[in-house]
Amino acid sequence: MCWGREHALPRGISYCETTRCVSSETPCLEPHIKQKMEPFLEACLARMAKPLVKPKLGKWLATSPSVVH
Repeated sequence: MCWGREHALPRGISYCETTRCVSSETPCLEPHIKQKMEPFLEACLARMAKPLVKPKLGKWLATSPSVVH
């Protein structure tokens, strides 16, 4: 689920924030973690940028209230 903060979550789904980093903070990650993380995040962002094709049962991406309704 990739849900923008500008939309309220649907009923039945809750979010409990445990940590919020200040945007000026730079996370210190080990190089081997960064090496795996960056391609994964790029793939996620690329997939989110593509228009959704005919959704299959159990495999859809919830991004906003309009997708759920």
